[in-house]
Amino acid sequence: MLPEFEALPGVVGLTLNGGLSRGYADHLSEIDITIYLTSEAFKDWQSNKPPIAVGITRLAGQLYDIKYVDFAADSARLG
Repeated sequence: MLPEFEALPGVVGLTLNGGLSRGYADHLSEIDITIYLTSEAFKDWQSNKPPIAVGITRLAGQLYDIKYVDFAADSARLG
């Protein structure tokens, strides 16, 4: 799914989180993904329907937990 995530409008980065990223996932684990967006894309996704389902969703036969954030705002918050 990486190429599909990267092709979404306004994507500037992705992170893999949760058990998979820490090496302790099992067959019941979902794939936790954070999608980092430009501020413009973030506002668009919030005001309109995002181009993909967010939260817990099944894509290409795999269970995902997808969230999206404003990269610039998150970077400023973290300093």
